[in-house]
Amino acid sequence: FGWSGPSFEDGQYCIVFPRPVAGVDWDISRGSPDYQHIVDVAEAAIATHGIDRNAVFLFGYSHGALAAYKIMCSTTLRTPFAALAAAATQISWSREGRGMQSCCENHDFHVMHVHGTDDTAIPLGRLLPWACILPADFVRRHGHFDNFCAGPETRSAIHMPRTRIDAYNTDCKGKGSAAMYTVAGGVHNILSAALWAEVWNYFTDLTKKSAEASTTRSAVAPAPGGQPRPTTETTTSTTTTVP
Repeated sequence: FGWSGPSFEDGQYCIVFPRPVAGVDWDISRGSPDYQHIVDVAEAAIATHGIDRNAVFLFGYSHGALAAYKIMCSTTLRTPFAALAAAATQISWSREGRGMQSCCENHDFHVMHVHGTDDTAIPLGRLLPWACILPADFVRRHGHFDNFCAGPETRSAIHMPRTRIDAYNTDCKGKGSAAMYTVAGGVHNILSAALWAEVWNYFTDLTKKSAEASTTRSAVAPAPGGQPRPTTETTTSTTTTVP
């Protein structure tokens, strides 16, 4: 992500970078072994390091974010992740159970979606053939309609310039919430120290709101081409990064 030296608050945290089972790129097909593999890697970190299960998060960028959404949207895969931070992707159709097509049926997670307005690879405002819903529409649906949160509350990001946040994260009746981070002029390669700081801040705020905010967190994230990219968290926590 381009940082050098200590960039975040002190504390105990664990960052995990799983690699695709095939070792090349993330397999996002139905029944892909990569989904369970990412979960297993996070579970191993939790068991080995005594990580607080309320502070286990998933981060993904581009193709890795698509895989991360597949994991979080699943209604059949048991995952340890309380929240997802996804950058530069759209949400794809899924088939589970009897094979019926669905558009993210699981509502029980918090999501931060980051997208640049000038992303031409995976556009912010043009639905791609494999996608079921645009990012901003998904955030509104997940936060307002699926979890009955108030909002949106609009504000500027702390670390990322020219970034507007539209958040549905107060007075929620469900187990999730949602926030859209729109980066004016942002392109597809949105990875930066500022993005990571913003993701870290999002995960930290969620941890502080949990009853056991003083323990450990975890997160995993996939990247394009299966190359691991850094993901981070503060206090005793685990972050799984899917680059």
